[in-house]
Amino acid sequence: MKSQHGYKAAPKEASQAPTPADTWSPSAECLEASKSIEPVESKAEDAQAELLRQIDQLKKQCEEQQDRLLRKQAEMENMRKRYEKEKQDTSSFARSEVLIELLPVADACERALGSLSAVEENTLLPKAFRAGLELIYRKIQDSLAKFRVVPIVSVGQPFNPHLHEAIMRAETDEYPDHQVLEEFQKGYQLDGRLLRPAQVRVAVHPSPGASS
Repeated sequence: MKSQHGYKAAPKEASQAPTPADTWSPSAECLEASKSIEPVESKAEDAQAELLRQIDQLKKQCEEQQDRLLRKQAEMENMRKRYEKEKQDTSSFARSEVLIELLPVADACERALGSLSAVEENTLLPKAFRAGLELIYRKIQDSLAKFRVVPIVSVGQPFNPHLHEAIMRAETDEYPDHQVLEEFQKGYQLDGRLLRPAQVRVAVHPSPGASS
């Protein structure tokens, strides 16, 4: 059909058709798949929490095992120390039984040497006898020292009931109270323990009310 001027009118442009992006809507399968993602994430979080719990439990078990191990080591060390002490005590006791039998010989030599010292120089007793006796005494003392037997120093020392046995008392003001004045029998210690007490005489101050 011609227009008034003799030209055919151009047809009107049709409206633009919608693109697939404008018309897309999620299908039922996509919706179902999206719903299944959430449970998977929840399961992963639960698995991670369980793993951390197990790690923490294993850590506590390791700490407990280490603590028990340290306790066992301490017990073994204490047992070893007790065994060593008992072994040493047994050895010291066995030695003390033998050494005690040797002490009277040392006492006899001391008394003999003391008696010889009181003899006048013009005595007919041969000097070789005294020299031989001194040699025997030194040998005995060397043997005692070899087994860690030490004589107790008593004279001039305060009386010690753990080391001394007072068999005599002397009332006097010339010396400190309870000072050892004289030793009748020498005392000895073995490894720091008393082997035999020293028999001594002790000074005692007179009581204030004693009659003169």
